[in-house]
Amino acid sequence: RDFILNENVTESSVKDIVTGILAVNRHDDKKQKEDPNYVREPIHLVVSSYGGSAYDGFGLVAVIDSSETPVYTYCYSKAMSAGLVIFSAGHKRFAHPLARFMYHEVATGLHGKLTSLKHDMEEIQSLQDTYDGYLLATTNLPKHIMEEKCKYVKDWYLSAQEAFNYGLVDELLVSKRNK
Repeated sequence: RDFILNENVTESSVKDIVTGILAVNRHDDKKQKEDPNYVREPIHLVVSSYGGSAYDGFGLVAVIDSSETPVYTYCYSKAMSAGLVIFSAGHKRFAHPLARFMYHEVATGLHGKLTSLKHDMEEIQSLQDTYDGYLLATTNLPKHIMEEKCKYVKDWYLSAQEAFNYGLVDELLVSKRNK
């Protein structure tokens, strides 16, 4: 029930996590049919990613979002770009105070003929709308700040405390060291 995403978001980096979450849900479904009092233990996903493919990130988000077994997400270092939206999908979200988060507009490396580029731009805008819509639905991130960051082509970095204040993080982890 423990998974780690500690690389760029790609088809191959999310494959085992998607497969694992689906397998845990099948296992828990079977256990619940056998015993109606069965309690699903949460799945734990550590997110440590600079981001990557929006399509592959949304695939993992969809699996987390539709998981009947709760998926808890943890950030100890970074959750940026596609990693941010994956982190935000957690049913409960935890972050260490040293963690950092980053939002920015969907990036692309388009090239081609004008007509093709126009069509591709429509798809990219749809991806941006999906990305923003999901974050707005699962957090209290202010839409006006998100729009401002996109308008001025800026990355928006947030500390764990800021992410907590905006409802992106549900609980800040505390140090267990003796002081």
